[in-house]
Formats: sequence, C-alpha cells, structure tokens
Amino acid sequence: SSGVLPSTLPPAAPTAEALTALREALRDLGRFCEAHPDLNEREVITYAFRQAGLFAALGYDRPGEDVLLEHHQADVVLRALHGRPLAVIEFKRPSRSPNEGLEQLERRYVGRLLPDVGVLCNGRELWLYRRTGDRLYHPPALRITLAQADDAQALALYRWLGRRSVDLSRLETFAEALRALTRHPIPVHGPAEPGGRAFLTRFALEPGTPFGRLVAAMAAALPGLLRRSGFTQGAYAFWRRIYARELKGSGIPPGWRALMPTEGREEEGLYHLMFALESAYALLSRLMLARAMENHGFPDLELADSLIGALKPRRRHGRLPPEAYAHGLRELFDYAGRQAFQALFASDIFDWWHDLGRSPNAAPVGERLAEAILAVFEFDFRPMSGDLLSSLYQSYFDPETRKALGEFYTPPEVADFILDQVGYRPENPQVITARLLDPACGSGTFLVHALQRYLAANRGRPAGQVLRELLGGLKIVGFDVNPFAVLMAQINYAAQVLPLCAQALREGELPTPLTLPVLRTDSLRQEYREGEQTEVRPGTSVQSDFFHVIQEEQVTRIKAELPVEVEPGRFFATEIPVPRYDRARAEGWVYNAEEYFFALHVLFEAVAEGKTKVAELAERLERADLPHPRPLARYIRPAAVQLVAEMERLRDRYEDGRFLKTLADLALALVLKNDVWYDYVVGNPPYIRIQAIPRPLRERWEGWYTWAAGNFDAYIPFLERAIHVAARPVGPNLHEWLRPGGRLGFICSNRFLVAGYAEEMRAALPRHGAVELLVDMRDSRVFEEALNYPAILIVRRLAEGEEPPATVPVVRVFDDPRQGAAQLIEEARHLLAGLGPEEPYRRGEVADAFLADRADLKREAWLPMPPQERRLFRRLEAAATVAEAEVCPVCRERPPKARAPHPHVLRLQDLTLTQSGAFQGIATGDDPALVFRLLEERGERLLLRPKGADRPDWRGPKVVEMERAVLRPWLFGRDVERWHIAWDGWYVFFPYAPIEALERRGGASVAVTRYRLIPTAETVETFRRRHGYLGEFPLLDRDYPLAWRYVTHPAIEARLRGRERGRRARGTREAHLWYGLGRPQNLELYERPKLLVQVASPAPDFAFDEDRHFLIQHGGRGGGT
Repeated sequence: SSGVLPSTLPPAAPTAEALTALREALRDLGRFCEAHPDLNEREVITYAFRQAGLFAALGYDRPGEDVLLEHHQADVVLRALHGRPLAVIEFKRPSRSPNEGLEQLERRYVGRLLPDVGVLCNGRELWLYRRTGDRLYHPPALRITLAQADDAQALALYRWLGRRSVDLSRLETFAEALRALTRHPIPVHGPAEPGGRAFLTRFALEPGTPFGRLVAAMAAALPGLLRRSGFTQGAYAFWRRIYARELKGSGIPPGWRALMPTEGREEEGLYHLMFALESAYALLSRLMLARAMENHGFPDLELADSLIGALKPRRRHGRLPPEAYAHGLRELFDYAGRQAFQALFASDIFDWWHDLGRSPNAAPVGERLAEAILAVFEFDFRPMSGDLLSSLYQSYFDPETRKALGEFYTPPEVADFILDQVGYRPENPQVITARLLDPACGSGTFLVHALQRYLAANRGRPAGQVLRELLGGLKIVGFDVNPFAVLMAQINYAAQVLPLCAQALREGELPTPLTLPVLRTDSLRQEYREGEQTEVRPGTSVQSDFFHVIQEEQVTRIKAELPVEVEPGRFFATEIPVPRYDRARAEGWVYNAEEYFFALHVLFEAVAEGKTKVAELAERLERADLPHPRPLARYIRPAAVQLVAEMERLRDRYEDGRFLKTLADLALALVLKNDVWYDYVVGNPPYIRIQAIPRPLRERWEGWYTWAAGNFDAYIPFLERAIHVAARPVGPNLHEWLRPGGRLGFICSNRFLVAGYAEEMRAALPRHGAVELLVDMRDSRVFEEALNYPAILIVRRLAEGEEPPATVPVVRVFDDPRQGAAQLIEEARHLLAGLGPEEPYRRGEVADAFLADRADLKREAWLPMPPQERRLFRRLEAAATVAEAEVCPVCRERPPKARAPHPHVLRLQDLTLTQSGAFQGIATGDDPALVFRLLEERGERLLLRPKGADRPDWRGPKVVEMERAVLRPWLFGRDVERWHIAWDGWYVFFPYAPIEALERRGGASVAVTRYRLIPTAETVETFRRRHGYLGEFPLLDRDYPLAWRYVTHPAIEARLRGRERGRRARGTREAHLWYGLGRPQNLELYERPKLLVQVASPAPDFAFDEDRHFLIQHGGRGGGT
C-alpha cells in the first residue's frame, strides 16, 4: 500500500552473533510464557527486560531514553533518533490472544503517538502491524510464534524494532537519515490531530525531547562563548540589560530547573537558560518556517540537498566537526531567505550559535542541532493552512514559558471581539483598502486575526495581487520593542500568507521584495523630537540635531546603540544614514510613504548583498515596481556606500557585522511610525509600572506626551500617540497614528477610569475621540497567566468640529466567568446586540450592559452608571450635601479662606488624610528576603527566619537576629479577617526613621520631617547632597549592625540590588538606595488609626488597626487601607 510506512530509519545490519542472541531471546520468552500461562502483563514485560532478554537483544539495555514504560499509558514505547516513536508494544497475558489488544493499541496509542509500527505480544506470540495514517494496516506485516522463532523471523523483527542510532559526525549517515525522513514525513493537519500532537510532543520543553536537549546544550555552551566571542558577549549583555525579564523563586517554571546549567551562580544560570531558550525558539521557528515553505511547494527550495551541500565542505578527515551543523543551518537560512522573507531569516542577537566553533562545549550543541534538524524534517506541513500553521506555533509555545518570558497571550476571543467592534470584518469592503496597526504586537495575536479577516475578504482574487496590496500597501503593520517578540510575530505573519505566496510563485506572480511589515522599534519614541540642540555640519544646509536624529540636506542620520560591547556596560554607537523622504517626494522620485518604505527596503537588501552600484540599485528598484529607478538609485547610493563602510568597520574592529537587520528596522520604522496614517489601531499595549521604566525614558515620555503624568503606566502614552499628538510651537510636528474617523481598540488596565495619573487622558480623550464602547472586566481573569483588571476601550477619532454621541455603551463584569474569556465575550456580544434607546439596560449571568451618559466621563473619574444606579448615587450625594460652611464637619474648623465652596458634598477624601481616601500597602520588591517569621523575642532584638529560607534556591542565612527598631509588624491580606486582625508573627525590614530634609513647597525649600531611608556612613553625604537631609540622624551600619550584617550578606545584597531589573545595582544613580523597600509609600500614615481592607479580594474583609502599627502587603489579597 502506498500509504504504508516502511521502517523509516533502518538499524545497522546485525552481526551473526547478535542475530543468534535475538532468536534465542525470542524462543526463551516463548517457552517461559508457555510454561507459566498465568503470568500477568507486568511479569511478561519484566521477563522481556531481563539481562540477555528480548529487549537487550534488540539493543535496548534498560528502560531509559530510547525505551519508555507506561508512556501515555502504553506498555512499552521504543523510540528512534530524536524521540520519534518507532514502536508501541501492547502486552497481554499468555492465556489471552494478542488480538484482544488490537482495538486498544490502534485507537488509544497509535493514533496519538504515530509510531512506525504497532506490536501486540502475549509472551507466546508477537504480531507486528505497520501504520498507515493514524491507523494500523491489516494484516500483520510480521507474525511470530516465539518458542519456534527462526533466523529469518529474528532478522525481520530486528529490522523493524532494532535500536536505531545515527553517527552524526558522519555526513553519509546524517544524509541517509534526513532523506529517509523526508520520504515518509508525518503529515500535520493541525495542533489537535495526531500529526500536530506528535509535533508538540517532540518539541515540548522537557529534558528528553530534541527541543529540551537543544536548549540545555545551548545554555551549557553559552558561558564559554561569552569569553571567546565578541558577538555573543555583546548580544547577551545587550539582551540582559534591555530585554531580559526579571525572574525569581516562584516565577521560574518548574520544568526549567532540569535544563539549567549546573555550574556557576544559579541566578546567572537562569539568565543563560532564558537567553538560550529564546535563541532556540528563534532557531527552530525559522527552521520550521523554511520546512513549511518547502512543503507548500516553493519551486526553488530543496532544503535537504542545500543542507547536505553546505555540510560537505566542512568535513575534516571524513568527519563533521561539531560546528558544522551551525554553519549548515546558517547557509540554509540564507538560502530560504533568498526565496522569501529575507529579513526574517537574517541574523539577529539570537544567532550567537553561528560562533559555535569557538566554544569548548561545541560538540553537544552540534549534535543537538542535528537532532533538531531531523526532528523538524520528520513532519510535513503541506496539509496545513496558514491559520492552522499559526495555531500550531502558538500551541508549541507553552503557557508557563510564555509567562516566564513576559509574553501574555491575548485570548483569541478578545482579539476577535476588538476587531469586530472597530469594524475590521471580512464583510466590510473597507478592509481591502484600509490600513491596520498593532503598535505593541508581541508574538502577533492581533496581526494573525487581522490577516485571517483580510485574506477572507480577498478570497477568490489572484494571489499575487492580494500579496502586492497586503505587503506592498502596508495594510497590516506591527511594532514591538522586543526582538524575540518581533521574530515570533514575523513567523506567525509568514505562516498566514505562506499558502498564498506558494500559489503566487507557481503562477509566476510573487511580488518582490516580499517584506513583512513587522518591525522592531520603540513605538513611543519620537526620534524627531529628541533634544533641543541644533548644529550645522560642513557641506550641508540648515539641519536640526535632535539628540538621536540629525537632519541633513540629503539624509536623516539616526543615532543608535548596537549590541556590540566595546567595554563593560558600554555599547557601540553608530549613525544610520537614511535618505530623506521629503526630498525624495519633492523631487518626484517617490509619490507616497509606501514607495519610500520599499525604496529603503531595497537599500538595505543591496547593502546586505554588497551590491550598491547605481545600476544594481536601479535594477532592484525597477523589480520592486518603483517609479524613476535610475534617479532614485543615484539618490540612495551615498547612504548605501556609508552603510557598507559602517558594516565593514564593525567587522574589522569588533569581529562582526551582523546587525544590518537592526539598523534596517530602525530606519523602516521611522516611515511607518511618522509618515503613514492608519484606519485601525488595535492591540494589548504593555502595562508597565512607572517604577520599572528607566528614568531617562520616563523623562522623555513626559516631555513628549501630555497625557503622561504622575506615576503613569505605559499604556497611557500609547493611547495618546494613537489618538492625538499635540502640536508644538517649535520643532517638527508629528501626526497621530489614527486618521480622522479611524478606530482604536485596546485592551489595557482599567485603572485609567479612576487613577490620578490618567486625569489628563480622561480630560483630553473625549475632546478628540468618541468612546464607542467601554468593557470593564474588573478581576475576571481574562488572562489566565496573571491577575489583572483589564478593560476594552473602543474609540473613534473625531473629525475637526465633530461632536461625539451623547451616550456611551458600557459593559461591566460583576461575576467571574467560569468558562473564562470565551463566556465573557459571548455574553458581551449578546448584551450589546439588544442594547439601544428602547432597552438601555440589559443584565446577563456575569455582566450587564447599559447606555451611559457621556457626561459621566469626567476629568476626575470615568464613572459610567446605568440610569437606576445614577439616580441612587444622586440621592446619596444629596444626603451628603452640607449647605453652609458653619455646619460642615470639614470646613467649620478652617479659616474662611481655606473653606470649600458650599453647598458641598462630603466625600471620603474630605474625612481622611489622603486625597483618594485610601492608600496602598507596601511592596518590598523581595518578600522572601525582607519579610520574616518571628522565632523568639530577645528584648530589643528579635530572632527571625526569612520567608524564603525554605525555598530550594535560598542562598542567604536561614536564621537572623535583628534590632527591633528596624522592623515593623507585617500583615498579609489573609491576616485581615472580618473585623479582626489575625497577625501571625510576621515582620518586615523597615530601615526608615523620622529625618528632617528640605522639600520643595510652593517654589521654596522647606524643612520637613518624615520617615526617610536611613543612610550608612559611606552614603551620608550623598543623602545630604541629593535628598536634602538635615541635622543628625541614625546610620544603619553604625546603629543597627545586626541588620546591616544581614543585608550585606552576599546573597541578600545581590537579591536586593537586582530588584526591578537592577535599578539599584552598583554604578547606577540609585545604587545608594539598594536596601530600601521596593515602594516605601505613605509610611507616616501607618502610625495613625486605619481601616485595613483586602482590595484585591472579590469578597474583602475589613479590620480596624487600633494599635496603629501594622504594615500591610501590597498585591495578592492585601493592598489597602
């Protein structure tokens, strides 16, 4: 049968002695089971695994990597190279027929694991079936009565089940295995069917899989390469400083520990593993895409031949050195990139494995790369559509790893809902011509869902034309600052359009260049507004130097920092010459931003290949269908020559010129951020606390964005950049991303509804946009990976002079949807469908919907309410209204000039010390190190145990004696019970004292005493100079030596300095604050009577702190007073 698998990877021919041993092992098992018919299945398996037994004769000495017991409930699974299931064996009692296990073998195991063969054995007989698809082919290919086994049957069984091995140091054996796999690959139809499940099993992040072994080997090799490769050193240092997610303790996925390097410090080993993990994902994702391109019929793509051809010249004395496979993969990526998606296959910071030959641990990585290649080539992605290929990729990125790497996957129901609400639907004719942007695209969830809709709207049209309009017209664009996220988004984007590309290629209509408009860039960066200086350079007309951007007559120079470490902590600075758009357009060489974008793309492609003559550039520009190729080529050539010189400088001085892709993204993003209008802006912008944003970046955002005030979160400037960019009296003016009438759909934190930092946004947004929908999801756990309080905001940008509607549709979640996001979104759709003037309020199982008055969107807060609640609220306000100041409990004690106008509505903030009427709990930044359980009271000292002392990764002291004066009683949220504080003997480190210092009040410096961080003898002058400390005050090392000894323990100091991405590390501006609490806010208020409440609990309890001395945890179930 043509669909029946032969033995895919045949074993080496057995020796005569091995064949005799196998025949005798078969006979011995048969005779033993005939003599003992009452044996159970487990006893038969045990006998087969005895020394010199059946499995030993087949080459499997004992259960382990190549033979698994009870794997997915199957009795025995034999595995070939890289974990491919060779055989599933189902055992039965000797007293029963093997055929009784056929249905179970076929339906439960073969369809799930897709082995080459399925075997039934009762110890007396053995029946072997070949697999076809996800079933077994009948009749058996081999049937043996074991006690009578002969040499021919033993040889046949060995050919089917004998242990496979491939000598990866020999090209011939690797090539034979590669070609065998490509002849009989496993078809993958989707992530939930057998082929997809087999793929996900092979590429799970586990120690025994090809992917897990590759990650572990790369992590082990990385330290050696950091000492020997300048590229690796710079790439890792750059990634560690800018992109690495801070992880500690419980944030580390349990499965990672088995893969971490065993040498060196655990913390650095963790970051080595993270970098290796992202690098391995980047490598395998591109390899998978190249294989899918071949499977989908790209006509000039023969990957196996290309790879083998690249390996041949690397042989030394008939063998392949370990780094040969790294070289082969590099050549294969270059080869695939020449067919399509060149930028995606170009080198990036994750391609440090190119330098594998410099590592003393190259051999394991080389072997694992070869394994990974074989594992990918085992599958055929031809049956998969773009939708399924993207879904498969998302499935293989497991949730624990996604969370640890900071990638919070937007539920597909949410992405679809937002796209529906902004009107980006296939039936909308505007979708074909409109342009959509996700400015924080992550791995591309919104891009993928938008692409599916775009392709559905264009169904039936010629493939080449659709691709030209989609990619050439920049119809769906994504930005992200993280290179790993950008690569993942590009893979997902390419997976969607891959079938269309293959079709266009076959029809001879594939457009060039084939560019995916997903770029690495800081979406919020306004390059043309950076700084205020101007300078004139010789030979140019008037220019403006905006700190990172220099405008000259012919080019814009972008100053950028590359991941090339010229000395510890300092990276290579370069200037990228980019031909100016306004000049090219004024001369008529390009007519719009799209043509300019592709002219720049041609420029960087030409630089990558070293073909920068005018004729060569003109030929490329002509192939890209750009007008006036010859004058345009002359215009861009000087920039091309300068870029080539810069790449050569990098190669000569720092051994690498691999960062052209980084430079190209910076230049191309300038166009897409500043010169293009979008009809739709959608996404899930990052929710980053201001404390985690580096000070220089925060100050720049505050200078650029008027809505960014106070302790704002990062999504606020994303809203402003999309909807309204205020004009400036001097310097260049930028336009917002949305064109008038365009729609925004974001899912972000709901704190903008009431938080003080969003006051400017609440006031300005209704002037420039019509809020068309607000969905407040509260604590409904839409994102399974994290507890957050999201909201969906749909806004249409108003045209000049347009008035927004008088009402705003609002959906509020009041109960936790048990089926998660799917249930919530389905109910929201149902509620909104019937909402209108005739039915202004509707209630469902977990949410309600209503038409709110636009007047509810006030600067102070957006508090939309249905009419019945609004009426009740107004009655409460009326009851709390005081007509005259003389009888007002707040104003009657104040002098007349300080009294509020009356009538006056009394609110909580009028009766409390804080303006909001409440304040948050304390965030230490490291509870395991700074929170302690009381063991014993010793007068003015306490004997304590750190909260993290029982953790396996704890490296600090397990018992600590500390001065009582630098400790405070500590409450977790669980300690606040109904009207009662159930303190459980916990303390928190509190290195603060009442200290007088100068503060700015009303334009003058005033001496104010409040709780401030206690200095040390070494830092006292720093505190006086920078924080205005006055008079005398304690010193932590002098007055509290026990506390100082604890925090300066090497393990504890490293933890504390490493909080918030090393914000207080040595050499930083805040290095002297390293032992303070993470968020030491409202410290004076803790000494006053206060109500404690679990603000993050769905059913909070309240208690009165009459003793006035408890500090409460911020976050979890704690958080407020």
